[in-house]
Amino acid sequence: MDPSADCDIVYYSTKSVYSETKGQAPEGIPFLSDFSSISDSATACSLEYLNEGGANLVFRITPAGAKSLPEALSGRVLRLAKHSREEAAILDHDDQELGAHNPLSEEAQYRYWVKVLGDEAVLNHNVVRLSGSMKDLINSLLACADRSEHRRAHAWVGGRTGFLVEDMTPQEGETLHEFKPKWLDQSPSAPRGATRCRTCALRAMRSVAGQSTATDLQGFCPLYLFTPRAKEALSKVFHDQAIMDHITTELMPMLSTLRDYQRRHDEVGIVHVQRHAHKQNEDELIKLGQAMTARDCTIYCLRRRDGSVKARIGDLDLKSCTQDKVEKWLLLEQKLINGGWYEGEDEVCLLSNG
Repeated sequence: MDPSADCDIVYYSTKSVYSETKGQAPEGIPFLSDFSSISDSATACSLEYLNEGGANLVFRITPAGAKSLPEALSGRVLRLAKHSREEAAILDHDDQELGAHNPLSEEAQYRYWVKVLGDEAVLNHNVVRLSGSMKDLINSLLACADRSEHRRAHAWVGGRTGFLVEDMTPQEGETLHEFKPKWLDQSPSAPRGATRCRTCALRAMRSVAGQSTATDLQGFCPLYLFTPRAKEALSKVFHDQAIMDHITTELMPMLSTLRDYQRRHDEVGIVHVQRHAHKQNEDELIKLGQAMTARDCTIYCLRRRDGSVKARIGDLDLKSCTQDKVEKWLLLEQKLINGGWYEGEDEVCLLSNG
């Protein structure tokens, strides 16, 4: 059968190819298209819907026919942003050429987090160009996919770039564990003498409102990670001793760096930031967005068949500090403060049980 007849077949090329809107794509940037004429050396491969979250769609990449995948695709999944990113902040002076409106800005973000956390810590990904006609192919796959009921009506809006991301999907005999370390230090806006940390205060408020998330239901206080009781706290999230051992030994330098990063990039708190908004410059707002990004990342731990553990940190897409976003963060913080959620005894939080 001709692979081009299958609706899930795409073609991958590493050569510079013609873009319908911007002429030649940059050298060195690979290309995915649903038509085989992009390059004589293009490799056919198949896409399969894997999963999705609030921000991204993820597709498994498999060989089409007898051919094996190119090395650049082996062990990778295709990640597509659900919403078009119209702007992106400049992360540091080395990446200024990848500023606002540049489709490669997320690649700059990846390089930035590698500098902060280390190459072995961050979930690896590389940018890939997409043909304009990929939108129809992706939406045809979504129409046939086993998606959550509340997501079925949402089609992909399209885009000119995607990312080839390190695949952490467990194979036979393997298990994948993930958790969000959240706020690794207390909120700078919390009242003095608080008996709940920011993570536990939000968990308590959501619980009363009947709005608990999966992370809330784990009943985990991140402040315990830096105490001798770290494994005891992690046992509420994991039931695998090897995973807990790995987190409390191999991952501690990275977690300490992440905590220090959160502190440095939000030293005064959202209440102070909003109160002095007229004095804020773009750099300070970028720092706040970086802090909030570091507070919402995910750590993926893959338990291999041989008992070893591979861990990576992901979900590091920079949170933009638009006026609406800052006001949303402020409103939530005010609810926690004014509602007394930072106060009261809490059986989970370190601040109540330290």
